[in-house]
Amino acid sequence: MFGFIVLMPALQILLFGWAIGGTPTDLSVVVVDDGPAEQSAIFVGHLEGGDTLLVTIEDSMDVANASVESGDSWAVIHLLPDGTISLVLDNSNQQVTNTILLEVRDAMQEATGGQLPLDIADPIYGERDPSFIDFLAPGIMTLVCFMFSTILTTMTFVGERHDGTLDRIFAAGTQPSEVLLGHLGAFSIILIGQVTVVIGIA
Repeated sequence: MFGFIVLMPALQILLFGWAIGGTPTDLSVVVVDDGPAEQSAIFVGHLEGGDTLLVTIEDSMDVANASVESGDSWAVIHLLPDGTISLVLDNSNQQVTNTILLEVRDAMQEATGGQLPLDIADPIYGERDPSFIDFLAPGIMTLVCFMFSTILTTMTFVGERHDGTLDRIFAAGTQPSEVLLGHLGAFSIILIGQVTVVIGIA
């Protein structure tokens, strides 16, 4: 039983990460290509080369914008004649937006031979291209461990009251503060065990 209590938060986090922790893929974007032919070919080829974006080529910005407004696409990528890029984004999902921006950055670096006027250095903390689960995991780990500990404490109090254990404890002269401190100490040990297991798995 104790092993189940300690391991349950880790199992919950693993299932949570499996369910929603992946980097978004197959994101539909529309490209309107008015840019220099060679640069545009390299840029679009990079976007189409991975499994992150599903690229549709359109000739009209009106049609492209309508695709985003209707929810069929996440972004319009407009390649301009001077070699720059204009982005129109559906910013309702921040993770999707960040994923598209990373893909556009990498494609532009390849198309310009790394001659972008912007140099993004390696970050001081974290990874250069962080995944969604790396961003979400610390908060979920904390939430699950403390929530599970709170639920266990509540269930214990309710069970003791229902079984009459609390009445017998108080009849023996035990103070309510002593009962509270006893539960606090016991479940603090359980919480430490849960956090240790979760951090070890992470």
